Amino acid sequence: MKITTSLKYIIVTCLITIIGILAIGLPSQASAATPSIERSMYIWSATQTTYGANYIKKYLIKNNISTAIVSLASTNKTVFKKLLTDLPKKGIRFEILIGNNSLLTNPDPEAFYDALFAGIDISNIAAIHLDIEPHSSAFPDFDERRDYYFDLYTELLETTKTYAEQRGMELSVSIPVFYPTDTLTEIYALADMVYLMAYEIQSMDYLERRVSEEMELGAEKTVIALRANDFTKRSTFETYLKNASTKLGTYSFAMHDLRRFIELGTR
Repeated sequence: MKITTSLKYIIVTCLITIIGILAIGLPSQASAATPSIERSMYIWSATQTTYGANYIKKYLIKNNISTAIVSLASTNKTVFKKLLTDLPKKGIRFEILIGNNSLLTNPDPEAFYDALFAGIDISNIAAIHLDIEPHSSAFPDFDERRDYYFDLYTELLETTKTYAEQRGMELSVSIPVFYPTDTLTEIYALADMVYLMAYEIQSMDYLERRVSEEMELGAEKTVIALRANDFTKRSTFETYLKNASTKLGTYSFAMHDLRRFIELGTR
């Protein structure tokens, strides 16, 4: 076949273009794609009773939840056990949520954990997640004895960290955004993941200021927790979430809590 001068020109031009692209280098997948937001969800025991395991599992999958933080009722463990079996099979990380403030002054936390885990296969539990609040109304003398209660808290973290590691689990904690620097430093040294309860904050600049110290201590282990009660509808929350991710430069967020987000979705 005879190749005309014009066809030769086209072929040469195309080759030059291809060679130029190869020399420059194509964008890597990491730089070309925007990382997706990782979402965790708090699930209290009462919510498990209300909605059941199958509904909860479907909701988490539909809403792209990567970590389920699930409390365990001391009496009815049926739904918890079902979720513990099913969620890891769907690639959802499972953390057991413990929010019993009396644990702070319990002289034997290990015995408490042993009793809680009785009859539970813990092999699928990735972490013990403590939502213990020394600043809560459970301790009315907190303002006068702050150092005492913070010392109790860090001692509890040390005990729980050892207990968890001996059983192949990690330690996560949920804390507010106003703990003192010395306590934060100890928390970040002990916990594998730190969930900051950044509630009632509307301004992005204010949010950035409130979590800046924690992010400096360990941005890679910090998760920003947002609650449904601070939003009037789901679309408002999603907009806030995207803006917060951009402002803070993080993709790790938690949603508190499942029942309220189900309700928020109906508005």
